[in-house]
Amino acid sequence: MAIEYIRVLRKIVTGLNPGNKFLVIKKKTKKVKINQIYDDMTDLSSLSRGDIKNAIDNFFFCNGKVF
Repeated sequence: MAIEYIRVLRKIVTGLNPGNKFLVIKKKTKKVKINQIYDDMTDLSSLSRGDIKNAIDNFFFCNGKVF
């Protein structure tokens, strides 16, 4: 799956070469609810929905402690 980008014109006021510049930003995609992710992963693996939910919840919990 390719990552889509959008080109936008921004005014840059600092640096050696200020002026209007084209920058790229990632195109926003639709939001997916966490329950949909649980269901999709359950369909693709041999794990139960509870196992997947526990793994993802623990992943978010551990990331919250680090960041």
